[in-house]
Amino acid sequence: MYIRNVLSALGLLAVGALLTPAEAAVSAKQAAHNAAQSANAAAPTMQPSPITMQQDFGPWHASCSYMPATHTATACVVSQQLSMQQQGRTISIGMVIVGHSVNATTPVLSDRPYEVSLMTPLGFDLTKPSTLTLDSAAPLSMPYIMCTTSGCLSSVQATPTLMASLRGAKDGHIRVAHVTAQGGDVVTINYKMAHFLDALLAVEAWEKVKTPL
Repeated sequence: MYIRNVLSALGLLAVGALLTPAEAAVSAKQAAHNAAQSANAAAPTMQPSPITMQQDFGPWHASCSYMPATHTATACVVSQQLSMQQQGRTISIGMVIVGHSVNATTPVLSDRPYEVSLMTPLGFDLTKPSTLTLDSAAPLSMPYIMCTTSGCLSSVQATPTLMASLRGAKDGHIRVAHVTAQGGDVVTINYKMAHFLDALLAVEAWEKVKTPL
C-alpha cells in the first residue's frame, strides 16, 4: 500500500497499475456497477478533490495528502529528483524518497514508520541490490521491489538509526551495477542532503494538524 500511495502521489504510477488479479476483478465489477448507476442518474455525484500541502526546500520536495472527509493526513513524502546534464539536456537519473502512509491497522500517520526508497534508471542488474551510503557510513543494501517505465524501485523500512543518519547527513551516494554483459561495473550517483531536514520537519508538522476547511 505504501509503495502504491507514494508512486501515485509522485506521478510515477497510473492508478490501478499495481492491482492484483483479484483486485482487478473486483475493480472491474465495481466499474460496471458505477457505469450502470451513472446511466440512470440525473447528474454525476461530484467527489471531493484530494487535498495536498507541498513546498520545496532546496532540491527536496515535501508533500502531504489529506483525506477530504476528515482533513487528516494519509501520506507524507519527502523526495529529491536526481538529474544530470548531457549535451545540453537534463536527463533524469533517479529519485530519493522518504515517506510513510496510513494503513487499515494504523490510521494515524505519525504512528507509521518511514520507508526509504530509491528510484534508479532502467537497464541495471536487478539481481544485485542497489545501495545507499550516507556520508562515510556503511552502505545500506536496497533490494529491488518493482520496475515501472520511470525506473526501478528499491525500498527498506527506516530504523531510528537510519532516520538519525538521514537527518544529519551531508551527502548521499547511490550505487547500482550494470549487468555482466555490459561489463558489470558499478555506477555511483551522488547527491546532496542539504535541506532534507527542513523538508522532513515540515511534513512532520503538517501531518499532525488538519488542513484548513
